[in-house]
Order: sequence, then C-alpha cells, then structure tokens
Amino acid sequence: METGIVQWFNDAKGYGFVKTDSGDQIICEKWHMLDEVKTMKERQCISFERFEYKGNEHAGKISVIENDAVPTPCLLYTSPSPRD
Repeated sequence: METGIVQWFNDAKGYGFVKTDSGDQIICEKWHMLDEVKTMKERQCISFERFEYKGNEHAGKISVIENDAVPTPCLLYTSPSPRD
C-alpha cells in the first residue's frame, strides 16, 4: 500500500487527484474507495494501491488514514491544490 494526499476531489463528479508520497499525481475515483470511505477532502491523507487503466495511473482500494496514524510524508506535504 502507498500513501498520499488528496489534492482535489469532487464528490458530484466522482473523481479527483492524489499526490503520492513519491511525488506522482494520480487519479482517484469514488468507485475505487473501500466501503467505509464515503467521500474525501482536500489535504486528507489516504492509503491506496496503484493500478494502471487505459494508460493512466489510478488509486484503488482507497482508505482514509486517521489523524493519529498519519505517516510522516503526509504530514510534510504543504503544496497547494491543483486549482490554486
């Protein structure tokens, strides 16, 4: 499992982008979230498994990391969202 930060997520559209701890930006879609995850918020730390679909990197099996278990790279991320 990898970790990363939600850069942007639109619940109505059902997708967004994650900045991975390795610096990549990949797509996240709500139908790849685990059942306990209902939505995601910007700058929220998540864990996921990376997979490729139609030539693009995606996040799958997405789960939210609770505040007391957030890994150090998630805490250090301060870059603005893609809309900034």
